[in-house]
Amino acid sequence: MEEILKYFYELTWSEITIHIIVTIFGALFLLVFKPLKKPVTKLIKRLKGKERHSVIVRCKVVARYNSNGGGKNLYEVELPYKDISGDSMTLEESTQLIMQAINNKYGCSFNRHDYALNHLSYKKKTFYL
Repeated sequence: MEEILKYFYELTWSEITIHIIVTIFGALFLLVFKPLKKPVTKLIKRLKGKERHSVIVRCKVVARYNSNGGGKNLYEVELPYKDISGDSMTLEESTQLIMQAINNKYGCSFNRHDYALNHLSYKKKTFYL
């Protein structure tokens, strides 16, 4: 502790001025570049290659043969796939994946033969680890 105090007592005015100027520039640097922190870290993570994809699906499940059964609840599930559109997999396959995810998350027993998906919307999500 005494060594630190001795260091500060031995500073000249020019050295003190330099310390103050460096501190001011450091504070200005942080103020200017703080908004860029998130995009820069996202870019670094992207360059590292730790990119993950998921699809968030929102839909209603309605009974195929009974007009008043189902369809009242809006279900939302997240699937660990990059894309579930018709270009990447068949309609039956994506329906089966969505039904399984709804059954696992909400404890239901829907199957694709007796129930259909209605008002389906999905959003692709990319995140970095």
